[in-house]
Amino acid sequence: MIIRKTERRDLPALLDIYNDEVEHGVATLDLHPRTAEQWDQWFADHSSDTHFILTAEIVTGAETIVLGGGVSAQGETLLSPLQAKLDRMETPYREKFRLTIAPDGNASGTLGARKYFEESLRREK
Repeated sequence: MIIRKTERRDLPALLDIYNDEVEHGVATLDLHPRTAEQWDQWFADHSSDTHFILTAEIVTGAETIVLGGGVSAQGETLLSPLQAKLDRMETPYREKFRLTIAPDGNASGTLGARKYFEESLRREK
């Protein structure tokens, strides 16, 4: 998995994920799905050289996604609906992904979570 700065090409997929959560989940307080135009504006309003949106891109057949940094503080509030969403997704990589919180939670940060993920893959071999 690569964590990178979100690009405009990512917006359609991110909008699909967001709108699915609006309609079927609890991770957003929005009541109505957003349009592509609204999403483009939101992206423009939240993108600068110092503040930007990150995208996690799966580049191999990874089986585990490790959440670290501030998002990890949400624990099961985030994990359960996100795992349910991932379970509904069909991917060319594998049947299911497993989510976990990095052991150091918020202290892990993105690089710590990535390191933990890589180490967990080595342990599973």
